[in-house]
Amino acid sequence: MPDKNRKLLSLVILVIALILATHAVFSFWQVNQLVRSRTQVIIESSPTPSAPQPLSPSLLQKQNKVAPSGNTAQLPRGSQTTILRTPPQENAWVDPSNYGERLTQDAFGHPISSRVTLVVLHETVISGRAAIAAFQTNRPDDLAQASYHDLILRNGTVVHLVPLEKRAFGAGNSVFYGANGPETVQTNPKLPSSVNNFSYHISLESPADGNNENATHSGYTAAEYQSLAWLIKAAGIPSNRITTHYAVDRTGTRKDPRSFDYTKLFELLVANRA
Repeated sequence: MPDKNRKLLSLVILVIALILATHAVFSFWQVNQLVRSRTQVIIESSPTPSAPQPLSPSLLQKQNKVAPSGNTAQLPRGSQTTILRTPPQENAWVDPSNYGERLTQDAFGHPISSRVTLVVLHETVISGRAAIAAFQTNRPDDLAQASYHDLILRNGTVVHLVPLEKRAFGAGNSVFYGANGPETVQTNPKLPSSVNNFSYHISLESPADGNNENATHSGYTAAEYQSLAWLIKAAGIPSNRITTHYAVDRTGTRKDPRSFDYTKLFELLVANRA
């Protein structure tokens, strides 16, 4: 082939190569722009992550029978700004017949946990001082033994009755329905199972118009709610592990604490959470 033709052929090949290269670069640029535009759409259309929701009374649904119904109810953030302060405290230890050890085996020798994982709320129905006197009375009959760990008087004073590392007899024949199903332990072969081995029992002193078997009464003082929230926060028990005697009772006879305002408690816990 003459040199002239060879040069012409080389020039044609070079031009074709340049055209192909230009096309490839343009195609790559188009793809890149498409990806970027779609990514931008995805980013712009993605919802902004919502802030953590405040605690809600709905955590205490009727399955644990401790709060009003309403799954969508939520507490207003910052609606209660009261700072929890250490309440007045005193000791009034109960008679040894009215409490026991937290056990690591049930009545049949099976291993169980003695760790405190549940708060059970109560009310005295009688005056606080009368309840203390009753607990300080020796009771040899297993069926008559009773106690709380702490009792909160109307003025907010916390009366320590049973050390938390001990097992108060606050809810015989009881069960808590938790996330993993029913929780109850039989520690005495002569008695029904209960939540006592893993519970922290706290009672509120009833108002004067609550010293009866009526369904409701005038409720509890602001000081009582303050001290209750302080105790629960100090214990570090999560909100979905707060229940009531009414909730865990299997006899159908317990109503306490009557006229309890869950919103007041949860507002205090929300406002003072870490």
